[in-house]
Amino acid sequence: DFRANVLVGELLVDQPAAQLDALATLAVFAEPISEFTWTAVCDDPSAVPDAVDTAQRRGLLETSTISRQEERIPHVLVSGLLRAHLANRASALTKGVAARAAPLLWELWRDDADEARPLECHRLALLTGDRSVADAVVERLGHRWVNQSRYADAKTLAEATLELGPLFESYHAAARANQTLGN
Repeated sequence: DFRANVLVGELLVDQPAAQLDALATLAVFAEPISEFTWTAVCDDPSAVPDAVDTAQRRGLLETSTISRQEERIPHVLVSGLLRAHLANRASALTKGVAARAAPLLWELWRDDADEARPLECHRLALLTGDRSVADAVVERLGHRWVNQSRYADAKTLAEATLELGPLFESYHAAARANQTLGN
């Protein structure tokens, strides 16, 4: 593990700042995103292809293919090892990247059956105070979870969203969960 950390650190030293920022932008995400999305939220979109090429050749990107409406779309995520090395750079970019990404990803993922993607949109929305995306996620997932008797999950999601201010869907989901939980 020590050896791998040293190796990744040495590999990153040779990278141009624009590529490091592109990789740091990707490190903001907890879920794999498409290269299109990555390019759309990156401060310097022209750095993305080189960052992809370099990081993939060095095994620093996790890649997967996600099927969506009979189309297979490659998605990328930085490896855990690379994420640790980019943490400081990524934290400086987080708010701006999240502000651009939350509404974009919500449009792409709103109907996704996988809960992880809407929850990623919610996480990004909370980071930037995007009330509309956060409340839309509560409307979609919070009510589903109450109907599935996942009251504690619905309450947690709704209460996190209410920290942004009063939002109808969040109050509604929290009230429905509290009614059953007795809180």
